[in-house]
Parts: sequence; C-alpha cells; structure tokens
Amino acid sequence: MNGYQLLGHPYVIAALVLAAFPTATLFAADDAPGPVSVKPVGVQAHFAETTAPLRFQVHATKAFAGRVLWQYAIGSRTVTRIEESLQLNAGENSTIELTVSLPQVRNPTILESELTAVIVDAAGNELTRSKQAVFLFPKDPYVARREWLKSLDIQLFDPEGKTAKRFESAEIPFSRITNTNTLDNLESGILVVGQGVSLKKQRALVGSMLTLAARGVQIVVLAPSDGTLDYPTTQDMAGLSTITFQNRRVVSQLDKRFDPQFDRADAKEKQPSGLELTSVRGALKLEVVEGTSEWCWWQASFESGGSCTICCLDLETTWESAPTARFLFASILEKLSPEHLPNSSE
Repeated sequence: MNGYQLLGHPYVIAALVLAAFPTATLFAADDAPGPVSVKPVGVQAHFAETTAPLRFQVHATKAFAGRVLWQYAIGSRTVTRIEESLQLNAGENSTIELTVSLPQVRNPTILESELTAVIVDAAGNELTRSKQAVFLFPKDPYVARREWLKSLDIQLFDPEGKTAKRFESAEIPFSRITNTNTLDNLESGILVVGQGVSLKKQRALVGSMLTLAARGVQIVVLAPSDGTLDYPTTQDMAGLSTITFQNRRVVSQLDKRFDPQFDRADAKEKQPSGLELTSVRGALKLEVVEGTSEWCWWQASFESGGSCTICCLDLETTWESAPTARFLFASILEKLSPEHLPNSSE
C-alpha cells in the first residue's frame, strides 16, 4: 500500500489530524455538519522557489468565530503548519489563503504537493476540512529538449514583437517572418502568429492560413485582437477532416496540472477575447470577439496532417508570473510535433 492509499484511510486521517493539530477534536461521522464549509479554489499551479498564496473558499451559514489549521506537505514531509483565527459573518463567502515559500524542484519534474485546511470552532472541535493538490513547476519547459525545439522549424509572424521577446528569453529557436507575401513559400513546420495581431488588418495572412494548413503546415494564432476568418467547408477546402470548438476545458485536456483560469486574474481590467460564428451576407464567418464568448479555441485539421489553431487564451500577461502560460504553449508545440500527427510514420 503506497503513501497516498494510507492517507486515504479514515483511521489514518484521524491519527494525522490529531498528531498535526492536537487542539482539534474530531466529530463522529454521523454528527450534523457545522456552520462552515470549505472547498478548493480551482487548480493551484505555481513556479517552484517562489512565494505564493495558496487559497480555499469558505462559506458560513451563520456567524462564525474559530480557527483555520493549515498544513502544507510534500508527500509525508510537512513543509508548513500554521494556525490562524477565522471570523465570518452569516451568509458570507470568502477566500482564505496561506502564503508559502515553495521549495525547489529538479528539472524537468513537475512536483505535486498538498494543502490541507481544517476549520475548528472556538472549543477546538473540527467542523470541516478540505485538501487540494498544489503543482510546482520548474521555470523551463524545454530542459533537455533543445534539439527537439530546433526540429520543429518554428516561423514567427509577430508585428507587435512581444511574442518574439518571450521566445528569445525562453530560448525557443525561430525564424522571423516580416512580410506576409513570403508565406506562400512555406511547405512544412510551424507558423506561429504572435499574440495581439489584428486579423482585420492582416488580410493576406488570413487568406493564406487555411491554404497553408491544407498543405501540411501547422498554424497557431495566439490571441488575435480582432478580425474574421471565412469558415471552411469540405466543399471549398479539399482535405478538410475536422473542425473543433473548445472552451477552457482544453487547458485541462492538455494537462490536468494547468490552471484553466490562468489568464483571468485581471479580468476586471481586461476581458479575454473569444470566438463566435457570425453570418455576413449569408456567408459563415469565424469572428474574434472581446469578452462575450466562452469559446477560446478553434482548430481546423486536414488530411495532410496540417492544422490551423486559433487560441484566444492570453499567454502574454502571466508568462513570467505563473507556469501555465509557458507550459501550455510547450504542450501545444508537443501536440503539433511530427510524432503526434496522424500521418506520422510512427
């Protein structure tokens, strides 16, 4: 029986709680639930060797004054154990957090740790508890994979220049495309359209994307600012095999350790863009819209193995502060690399 199985046993849980928090008294299993509930706040993903706030959501059905007992652990090793007072008004929903100095991880390991919050009343009786995984990421998604990166033959069209700076700092090799008239020369590789490009202004680019994808090129458009794309059909695009719309679940599908809400921290200041189907004079269009659509991912795949992906997730804002953006982009590259393509020889 491994450590996780042991921790799941009710008697072992009781023993661990009493050992970690000797002032807490466990209720019997059939006792009525207390006045407070606690639950995880989404996916907790952070860079290792940083100081980060780890959070839970709490709700009080009536006025409450007690304590929260925190424990942050890696496997069987307790890293931090803290006890704090907790006061809530009747009907209050709140977020509680513990700021933790996160430990180092060894590249390329993504380490799973665990945070536990136990709510006790003034007498030390446990009312509720919750725990959640906290994933610790290294800074570099490409350790020992530089040759693989070179093999992808990444071409970057980035008039804004922000994505190019991110690639340079991450040591992602690429060739810069400054003139869309040269796009017709592409026969393979990955074409990345940098974040913030206006598809409304770059009509030559828009006109080439699906043609290049049908030829076998991989196209990735990162969070365009605006514009439309003629919606492809099998009648006008030979070799079109599938079209996919996805919401933020695509982030978890790429890796369950990623935070699907990673780019919404400043949502009040900036609404993420999305995608909608519209009709213009009877012609179906794919339109980039601001803050009104849950569809953040669109992909057209072709029998050639090429594809055109529009990703409206904001990778730029949190690239330096949180791991999901840069590791998400690495996962996109992995999905588009030859060993993942349907026409691969493997």
